[in-house]
Amino acid sequence: MSSNNVNTRRLYVGNLDSTIDEYSIVKLFEPFGKITSLDFLFHLTGPRKGQPRGYCFLEYANKTEALQAISAMHRKTIKGRPLVVTFAHAAKDQDRDQKGSVLSRPTQKLTIANTKSRIAALEKKIALLEKSKSGDTAPPKSTDGDPQTRTNQSTSKATQRNHPYRRAG
Repeated sequence: MSSNNVNTRRLYVGNLDSTIDEYSIVKLFEPFGKITSLDFLFHLTGPRKGQPRGYCFLEYANKTEALQAISAMHRKTIKGRPLVVTFAHAAKDQDRDQKGSVLSRPTQKLTIANTKSRIAALEKKIALLEKSKSGDTAPPKSTDGDPQTRTNQSTSKATQRNHPYRRAG
């Protein structure tokens, strides 16, 4: 592999029709040289599980065979789609380190703590909603502190509880 992260024998083949399989790829690219490896990718999860992803990687024995395949097959229409054939570029080392490093993934304890805090917040919210539904909240305090006003408020609340479908007034 060269310093600019390009393997000159490994090719990316993209924009493949979903009906194209490994055998078709081998038959299409075999005339240009010996294929040493073929990575045909499939969806592993989701609604398209088991179906082709629409691209693959193949590797030739040497660079000249790979160049011949690129020049002959790039933009060639197969099953109504123009193929994209280029050199396969390796992911940047920094990106690969970040994706796979243990430090970048959340630990099990952190995930559990985060889940527990979310559950606690939801339980508090549910308790507040239940409390407000049952009418157990204290009436708003008046600014003048008049006990007569407080009594009228509590009396009207009591009548509302006994007659929930009556209009206040």
